[in-house]
Amino acid sequence: MFILISATDIGYRVIPKRITFLGYFLLYLSSIISVFTSIVIYLLYVLIAKIFQIVKLKSGIGYGDIRVSGLVIGFNQNLESGLKIHLLAWLIAGIFSISLNAIRGGWKSLPFAPFLTLAVYLS
Repeated sequence: MFILISATDIGYRVIPKRITFLGYFLLYLSSIISVFTSIVIYLLYVLIAKIFQIVKLKSGIGYGDIRVSGLVIGFNQNLESGLKIHLLAWLIAGIFSISLNAIRGGWKSLPFAPFLTLAVYLS
């Protein structure tokens, strides 16, 4: 599921709600604790995005990426390793962003779902 999300994020810069809602539905079928953890992470990302938007007057992360962020921890079913996955994803995205900035001299936007997917498979 994460590979499909990453592919659509790279290709179209959008993550379909149907895919993420299907993921949350499958998560609900597996465990209610996982759903609660996913919602907490989702709300944390919403808060971070709102703070960034207030400070920078522009959006920093798309809401599709925010929805996917909750799924990563929910399917992992372990908050500690899920947070490590998020930190790894941000680290990889940061390194990629810095190298891309050095090569091209700037960038407009960067899809985040592929970095979450990569972090899931690396951990």
